[in-house]
Amino acid sequence: VVASPNIVQSVKTTSQNMQGGGADSSPAWQDITDLAVSITSNYSNSKLLIRVDICFTSSSSQYAPIFRILVDGAVVGVGNSGVYGIPVPCSFFGSKKGGHAGMSYLYSGTLSAGQAASIKIQGAKSANRDVYVNEMGSISQVMVTEIYQ
Repeated sequence: VVASPNIVQSVKTTSQNMQGGGADSSPAWQDITDLAVSITSNYSNSKLLIRVDICFTSSSSQYAPIFRILVDGAVVGVGNSGVYGIPVPCSFFGSKKGGHAGMSYLYSGTLSAGQAASIKIQGAKSANRDVYVNEMGSISQVMVTEIYQ
C-alpha cells in the first residue's frame, strides 16, 4: 500500500521584531507569527517530521537567540542551551549576530487517525536584546510531514 503524502507548510514573508524581556535565566518566549500549522493525521501511530527554517538578525553580539517547537502546546525537542551562560531549555538556537537557524525534529507522540495536531514556533531573547525575524526581506517557514508507520 502506498500512502499519499500529508504535508502542511506555512511561510512567513513579513518581518517581526521580538523584543527582549525577562532575565537571562527566564527568556520571554513569543510566538513567531505565521509559523504555525495544523495537521490531521491520516493514520494511527504516525510520526510527524517537523522542519523549521528561520532567517533572523539580532541586536546582540554576545547572546544568540533561542527558538522552540511546540506540539499541541507542549515544547518538544528540548535540550539545554548554554547561550546565556546557564542551561536554558530550547529546541534550537541561532548564531550571535544573525543569519539562518533551523531544525528537523521527528515527533513520535501518540497520534490517532483523524486527530489534529497544532505546531507552532516561538523565539526568545532576554533582557533588552531583540531578535528580528525576516528583517532583510528573507522568508522563514515551518513544514510538517506525516510519516506513515
